[in-house]
Amino acid sequence: VLALQSIQWANAADDALINKAAREIWVQADELAVKMGLQRKWIYLNYANSDQDPIGSYGSENVRKLQAASKKYDPTGLFQTNVPGGFKLFNKGAAESRGPNRQQAVRG
Repeated sequence: VLALQSIQWANAADDALINKAAREIWVQADELAVKMGLQRKWIYLNYANSDQDPIGSYGSENVRKLQAASKKYDPTGLFQTNVPGGFKLFNKGAAESRGPNRQQAVRG
């Protein structure tokens, strides 16, 4: 199952509450998928939230291959350091450096 969650709200004071509730929906969905034996660790990069690790979900062997290709074809790290936002190959877990994420709940 591939899912994208989109939530809108008007009051900035509700940001923390709404984002917490949105995350809880994903936690519950993941727990249910595990219980049903349907959960897959893969996370679609374009739908990933800033607190997720889609690159890590590719598996350690594939991440090493991607990192090796990056070092070979981008030895100065231009795409890892000069392109703002997004998920980076060598920045696992650094959500704060990823910038705004379109799939995070968005106040409208």
